[in-house]
Amino acid sequence: MNYLFAIDPQTEEIIVSQSPKGSFKIEAVERIGKNNHAVLFHAVSALTLLSREQEINMTLFKAMDAICQKIYLSHLNSNG
Repeated sequence: MNYLFAIDPQTEEIIVSQSPKGSFKIEAVERIGKNNHAVLFHAVSALTLLSREQEINMTLFKAMDAICQKIYLSHLNSNG
Protein backbone atom coordinates (compact mmCIF):
# COMPACT_ATOMS: atom_id res chain seq x y z
CA MET A 1 0.00 0.00 0.00
CA ASN A 2 1.33 3.40 -0.93
CA TYR A 3 0.43 6.30 1.30
CA LEU A 4 -0.17 9.91 0.35
CA PHE A 5 1.31 12.68 2.47
CA ALA A 6 0.53 16.35 2.98
CA ILE A 7 1.31 19.01 5.56
CA ASP A 8 -1.41 21.03 7.28
CA PRO A 9 0.36 24.36 7.80
CA GLN A 10 -2.28 25.57 10.27
CA THR A 11 -1.76 22.73 12.75
CA GLU A 12 1.74 21.62 11.66
CA GLU A 13 0.49 18.07 11.23
CA ILE A 14 1.29 15.44 8.65
CA ILE A 15 -1.87 14.23 6.94
CA VAL A 16 -1.55 10.59 5.91
CA SER A 17 -4.04 9.22 3.38
CA GLN A 18 -4.35 6.22 1.12
CA SER A 19 -6.07 5.45 -2.14
CA PRO A 20 -6.80 1.84 -3.03
CA LYS A 21 -5.24 0.81 -6.35
CA GLY A 22 -7.56 1.64 -9.24
CA SER A 23 -9.70 3.95 -7.10
CA PHE A 24 -10.10 7.70 -7.24
CA LYS A 25 -11.26 7.79 -3.63
CA ILE A 26 -8.81 9.07 -1.02
CA GLU A 27 -9.25 7.85 2.54
CA ALA A 28 -7.77 9.64 5.54
CA VAL A 29 -5.57 7.39 7.66
CA GLU A 30 -4.25 9.64 10.41
CA ARG A 31 -2.75 12.97 11.37
CA ILE A 32 0.64 13.09 13.06
CA GLY A 33 1.83 16.18 14.87
CA LYS A 34 5.20 17.67 13.97
CA ASN A 35 6.33 17.16 17.57
CA ASN A 36 5.32 13.49 17.45
CA HIS A 37 7.46 12.65 14.41
CA ALA A 38 9.80 15.45 13.37
CA VAL A 39 11.75 13.29 10.90
CA LEU A 40 8.63 12.37 8.93
CA PHE A 41 7.41 15.98 9.11
CA HIS A 42 10.62 17.28 7.56
CA ALA A 43 10.68 14.52 4.93
CA VAL A 44 7.10 15.34 3.88
CA SER A 45 8.01 19.05 3.88
CA ALA A 46 10.86 18.29 1.46
CA LEU A 47 8.50 16.23 -0.71
CA THR A 48 6.08 19.16 -0.76
CA LEU A 49 8.85 21.57 -1.79
CA LEU A 50 9.86 19.26 -4.64
CA SER A 51 6.25 19.12 -5.85
CA ARG A 52 6.08 22.93 -6.02
CA GLU A 53 9.04 23.30 -8.36
CA GLN A 54 8.20 24.82 -11.72
CA GLU A 55 9.70 21.78 -13.42
CA ILE A 56 9.36 18.77 -11.15
CA ASN A 57 12.34 16.44 -11.14
CA MET A 58 10.40 13.16 -11.03
CA THR A 59 13.49 11.13 -10.13
CA LEU A 60 14.03 13.20 -6.99
CA PHE A 61 10.31 13.34 -6.23
CA LYS A 62 9.93 9.55 -6.42
CA ALA A 63 13.06 9.05 -4.30
CA MET A 64 11.77 11.44 -1.63
CA ASP A 65 8.34 9.78 -1.71
CA ALA A 66 10.02 6.39 -1.19
CA ILE A 67 11.86 7.83 1.83
CA CYS A 68 8.57 9.15 3.25
CA GLN A 69 6.95 5.74 2.70
CA LYS A 70 9.80 3.98 4.54
CA ILE A 71 9.77 6.42 7.44
CA TYR A 72 6.00 6.05 7.80
CA LEU A 73 6.16 2.24 7.64
CA SER A 74 8.82 2.32 10.34
CA HIS A 75 6.49 4.53 12.39
CA LEU A 76 3.66 2.01 11.94
CA ASN A 77 5.89 -0.93 12.93
CA SER A 78 7.18 0.82 16.03
CA ASN A 79 3.67 1.80 17.18
CA GLY A 80 2.22 -1.65 16.74
